[in-house]
Amino acid sequence: MADFALKHASKRKASKTYAGGYNIETGDVALAQSGGCKPGLSYCAEGNVVHALGGDPTKVRFTIAYTVKFDDGVRTVEVKPVCKQCQVDYQSPFQFESGVVAEEGGIWGHQFF
Repeated sequence: MADFALKHASKRKASKTYAGGYNIETGDVALAQSGGCKPGLSYCAEGNVVHALGGDPTKVRFTIAYTVKFDDGVRTVEVKPVCKQCQVDYQSPFQFESGVVAEEGGIWGHQFF
């Protein structure tokens, strides 16, 4: 997933988040970035993964999400905590790959899983 983030990031998309997931029934895999194609219709990367895999979040397991930082022309990836909204949308941290971090102030608390 980190390689996908590095490959698809640009300074124009510097604030994007990149995540992946798979459908537990079909085995289909999707990689996505945050954002949307219509004004006012924007999703976290996890939401875009769910949409790509058929729309049922209970059937999706997510990777750790990443964001890309630019420093003196060098791109590096950083783990992106599961945001407060995704903690509500996907209520179980066990839908995520081991090692995810929860953003502070969300329903999971600030912890690692």
